[in-house]
Amino acid sequence: EPRDHIRVIASTRHDPEHAVREGRFREDLYYRLGVITIDVPSLAERKRDIPLLVDRVLARLNRRGDRTVSQVAPEAMRILLAHDYLGNVRELENLMEHAFVVGQGPVLEPEHLPSYILRASALTPVGEPTRHSPDGEQEALLAVLRKHGRNKTLAALELGIHRSTLWRRMRKFGLTEEPPRTSSEEIRSDPPKKEET
Repeated sequence: EPRDHIRVIASTRHDPEHAVREGRFREDLYYRLGVITIDVPSLAERKRDIPLLVDRVLARLNRRGDRTVSQVAPEAMRILLAHDYLGNVRELENLMEHAFVVGQGPVLEPEHLPSYILRASALTPVGEPTRHSPDGEQEALLAVLRKHGRNKTLAALELGIHRSTLWRRMRKFGLTEEPPRTSSEEIRSDPPKKEET
């Protein structure tokens, strides 16, 4: 078959042109992939989409779950709208799934949301629905990390986000300077034994 029939779709959260300039991405590969580029804004830049996404996720969860959530309480929606979503749509989906599993009844209430988003929203004035305070986000992140002894795997599980998203948040607030470790290294509690010579 002619090679023209093959199409590759690639995505990245990084700026590929910047990565090429820094020598972190092969220039020839960039030009092979970059026939048509589509810039998708982050969820934090399109907050008006959140109610629609919430409805879509709830419809999916209702179809496969053993309960039905028909609405989101106004305060819970305010909290969802105020969050920054460094994990983008995937983080919103995780938040909704957490609330769906934890909650009971047809209404999704604020207390059904993960604790980290509640701590951050507690420091956000009610009249500011678009972004929560960076200090509030940092304090919420620190609280979860302290709770789990800075174990990133357990912290990410409680936050409902991927470890790489947690790492980006920690880096954003200057909370760590060490490179991220693998899950097996993170879970292991005993320090490696030194070999005797």
